[in-house]
Amino acid sequence: MGGGSAKLSPKLEAKVLKIFQQMDTDNSKEIDRGEALAYWKGKFAAVNAEAMFTCVDRNNDNSIQLDEWISFWRKIKSSGYSENEIEVELDALLKGGTWVGWDKAPKYKKARAKSVNCYYIPITIRYMPMYK
Repeated sequence: MGGGSAKLSPKLEAKVLKIFQQMDTDNSKEIDRGEALAYWKGKFAAVNAEAMFTCVDRNNDNSIQLDEWISFWRKIKSSGYSENEIEVELDALLKGGTWVGWDKAPKYKKARAKSVNCYYIPITIRYMPMYK
């Protein structure tokens, strides 16, 4: 599944898949922006969705396929984050928590009027958008 760099433990991969399945409400094996917005239900939904798509949507097609999703989490692990750090954030996402800006992870350039830079705040471990 997915073409990332580092293998995830079975426990971590199960959580990654569970979040994907929670967001993919139509079971299409991809998450579109509407599903992402619905997942966060007004808790900074637009900011969270934009941050997630900026970090995960490699081919910039405005949907996140299952292989992109798994590949992203494998790249997070290969970027130097521990399984424990990733699991804490996955648990927060499972509860509808905000998207994290992973500072060590690759960002995919977007063809948009505004570009988004993700950065990571270790104390709060929450995403903060910076618009240029």
